Amino acid sequence: HWLTSYLKTMCIYSYNLQNLILNKPLYFNYKWLILILFSILFSYKKFVYLINFLLVSTQILNIMKVLITGSSGNLGGIITKHLLFNRVPVVGIDINKSLGHNSNPYFKFYNCDIRNKSIMQDIFVKEQPTHVLHFASTFNRFRNRKKEMDIDFGGSQNVLDISNNTRSVKQLIYSSSAAAYGGNPDNEIWLSENQKLRPGKYRYGIIKKLVEEYYCTAPVRDGLKIICLRICSVIGPSFNKPKSAISLFANSKYGLKQWE
Repeated sequence: HWLTSYLKTMCIYSYNLQNLILNKPLYFNYKWLILILFSILFSYKKFVYLINFLLVSTQILNIMKVLITGSSGNLGGIITKHLLFNRVPVVGIDINKSLGHNSNPYFKFYNCDIRNKSIMQDIFVKEQPTHVLHFASTFNRFRNRKKEMDIDFGGSQNVLDISNNTRSVKQLIYSSSAAAYGGNPDNEIWLSENQKLRPGKYRYGIIKKLVEEYYCTAPVRDGLKIICLRICSVIGPSFNKPKSAISLFANSKYGLKQWE
């Protein structure tokens, strides 16, 4: 443990030293300032024991902080609960109210629309997340196509642009959809990642395809990794869409009801 703590501290120091030499922005906050001050005030042995204590008790060296857009949704809620259970700091962003994690010391929630770029920027600057999970989506809730495009595509542009400008962010995961493949009769039984995206006239699939194309072609800094996940429907105990095709089938005499 002490070796791990020491190496992590030295990596942080080396990273900033390299950036200082190359005249690049420093990744620095009050935590690293505290660590450096302790390293000066204490002997090496005491410092190592102190860092080990902090690592175990407060996880000050666990620099992973996950920001989740759509944290109050089905998928966002599942991931948030899992991360908080493992004591990973989570920053939730959603236009709906929080799912009841506000009393958790590892959770912060912001009621924010992803179209509001200035507020989103302020949140990123304040929280300095290391990982961003972008799950916010309308899922065809609006008949206003312009509004739907503004949220799903324009909001996704904001998330990428702000993540790219926030140097603490190392990874951005975008929740695309298998709907981007399209329900075409000549589709293979098993679809690979190399399968051509043909969403047809399905707006949800079309927008997911457009966002993927933007995320894969937009110029980003070297330190930012982007992953697009073409997720199918996520179901389970917390599934809360009673009017969805899955719920209608599951509650029919041909679905789960027959087993009751």
